[in-house]
Amino acid sequence: MPPSIKVFGILQIVFGSMGCVCGGAGAGLILLMMKNEEFSMAFGQELTASHTEGYSNLLVITGVIALLLSVFQIITGVGLLKKRNWGRTSSLLYAVVTMLVSITTTILTISMMKEGPNVAFTLISTIGGALFQLIYPICILIFLTRPAVVEALRNR
Repeated sequence: MPPSIKVFGILQIVFGSMGCVCGGAGAGLILLMMKNEEFSMAFGQELTASHTEGYSNLLVITGVIALLLSVFQIITGVGLLKKRNWGRTSSLLYAVVTMLVSITTTILTISMMKEGPNVAFTLISTIGGALFQLIYPICILIFLTRPAVVEALRNR
């Protein structure tokens, strides 16, 4: 059995768990904003200073998608550790969807930026963050489509 199956199974569970924790913290922040009007106004002013109307909605939608993907990622990790082919195919699906979400979110974020003194820094950090986010899904696509991995999980 190729070691990449176990390695990616563990990584899927660890990264998925981290995503759930961060998603939970984000949900807590949204609840805090809903309960504390002063905090909500300050946060909203920061967003509207650098981005157009609707950017806060994009952040909420992206957060929900990321949380759902994190739960799915944990499930795929369990499938890989159980040496099931559905774990491999689900991990490939996770990688493709994550890449599409990352690219789409980056394009939408850039399109919602306002001109200002920090626009160059924001643009560079947005693109850099998107490129960084693509590394892990690309590794999944490379390692879990290798013939040895496909053969090891065939008929399982």
